[in-house]
Amino acid sequence: MIKQDILEDRHNTIILALGSNLGNRADNIEKTKFHLSHFCYFLKVSKLYETPSWPNQSNPKFLNLIIECKTDLTIIDLFEKIKKIETLLGRKKSIKNAPRTCDIDIIDFNNTCKNIIHKGQKIKDKSNQREFCIVLLSGTANFATSKNDFGIMKGRSNVFEKIPPIAMYVPKDEAWEILAKENCEIAVCTAPSVKGNYISRMITHENMSQEVRGEGSNKRFICNILPFSPTF
Repeated sequence: MIKQDILEDRHNTIILALGSNLGNRADNIEKTKFHLSHFCYFLKVSKLYETPSWPNQSNPKFLNLIIECKTDLTIIDLFEKIKKIETLLGRKKSIKNAPRTCDIDIIDFNNTCKNIIHKGQKIKDKSNQREFCIVLLSGTANFATSKNDFGIMKGRSNVFEKIPPIAMYVPKDEAWEILAKENCEIAVCTAPSVKGNYISRMITHENMSQEVRGEGSNKRFICNILPFSPTF
């Protein structure tokens, strides 16, 4: 195990969500933390909390933990190391949403999952071998890719307004650009893309469904920012 003080000066700040709902859940979480500590310096670690499985709530409940930490890894290298840890701790590919010994999600990387852009500013990227979902959390902006200009999209006045946001899906090998027409909050979600010839598209308020997750004090309403499309 690498001493944590050696890792303290690493410059990328990330937030990870850890989960387990198979086997000795608490032990799986501790083992996950141990393996992460080889390349992450822990800044904050939440208490353990339990959540129901979703969408099949008859599956065992998850034990979860959130960690804020620092690393020198790029987001791609971090993703690859995380997948190796999941495999090492016994996670096997099976049906979607099946119980798993170890689940590690990258929630944020250097605040790139949420951007505040001011009127007249733009953010852009090229997807290469990754696909993107860019979510307009609030504000008004022009959405475009190298193949489609979707024009000006007016979103919510703030994130607490009780309507779904707006999102743009961008497949691999396609550039994209967001130009703020007023101050905006933008969330940028990305994942590796290994197959498929998909097309860029907008997901508007009307096409973004809400789903119920959890129960009791953990009950919450989640917007499905990237619903299935027949063009996928």
